Amino acid sequence: MVQPAFRCQVLLAEDNPVNTELALAVLALVDCDVTAVDDGLRALEAFKQKKFHLLLLDFHMPGMDGGAVASAVRTLEAAQQLAPVWIVALTGSAMPDEYRRCIDAGMDEVFTKPMDVNRLRNLVIDLCQRQHA
Repeated sequence: MVQPAFRCQVLLAEDNPVNTELALAVLALVDCDVTAVDDGLRALEAFKQKKFHLLLLDFHMPGMDGGAVASAVRTLEAAQQLAPVWIVALTGSAMPDEYRRCIDAGMDEVFTKPMDVNRLRNLVIDLCQRQHA
């Protein structure tokens, strides 16, 4: 298995423990440093405290959902002139209107659940290679 040249910093916001464990297992395979939280407010606070290469945000969380987090992140990036972080929505819906809401919120990609393990693995490897190309 190809390992990234450095440890990708990943923020995972997922309120379902089973989905969290699956994502953590995949991210461990590619040697990522993962900060896992179970709601949107904690995700936004973590983003403010640390630089991440990838945000994996459950689109439907209680309280502040993934779309609201993504919008807030994009606003912070613009205000502070930060390079945009790659944001991936995690959603149980494959409907086109859900996809559009994710993209409109500022997310770069949409992964439907159950998560495609190989797609996530390949995304992380690609992001890590781009960070240090």
